[in-house]
Amino acid sequence: MLDDAVLDGLAEELREHLDEERTAMLRDGLNLGPDEWVDDVEAFQLFSALDVEDELGFYDRAGWTLVAGNLKGLPWGWTDDPHSHGVWGRHDACGTLQNVRRLAECAVCEPEPGSRTHRARADRQQLLYVVGFDHPELGPLLKYGHGDRERLKAHIAGGAEPVWVLQAPHHQVVAAERELRREHRSIAIGPTTGLPSSFGRGREVVPASVDVALYAGLRDAGAQLVTSQFLRRRPLAT
Repeated sequence: MLDDAVLDGLAEELREHLDEERTAMLRDGLNLGPDEWVDDVEAFQLFSALDVEDELGFYDRAGWTLVAGNLKGLPWGWTDDPHSHGVWGRHDACGTLQNVRRLAECAVCEPEPGSRTHRARADRQQLLYVVGFDHPELGPLLKYGHGDRERLKAHIAGGAEPVWVLQAPHHQVVAAERELRREHRSIAIGPTTGLPSSFGRGREVVPASVDVALYAGLRDAGAQLVTSQFLRRRPLAT
């Protein structure tokens, strides 16, 4: 429920917030004279409308027509509640109607060039790996994860050593890593100092005594063992 403390001063705040173009549009739309202005209640309603406009504008892009939006909490005030029926748009090229908050590209048409969605990358090759790291206080650790070659090289640059590296289609690698997280969640090291920065918050870091079975989730994926491609090349002793 709105009270005077919330509304007080909103009319003047709106006057300062709007640029000349929006001010002219407002005056024209509400038939306001040169010396007239909205009151605090009307200002609150207009601020809410601007919030909706800005939020919907986030999903506005070429080739799509926005047709509906349920922005939870708006236009009566912002809320952190993430639940919403979403923002719906129609793809101009094929007429598909979909929730553009859940999927940024058309679910029917082929992925756009350069798309980084899981759907676009489903059959691209990805790495599922385990690297070892000797922590100065916690001792030997293992970090499992998935990513491209640059991601794995970042771990190696931070002092980690490849233990196992498998290559398989992206969607199967993602599913396999999800299963590893589920299996080892309770024993993950978690946030701690002394880890390479590429290890993030340590959610996929476990003691070296843990059996991280990479192959378990990739038995039918035709995974290739590519560990040797990432081993450090050391000069021969003379």
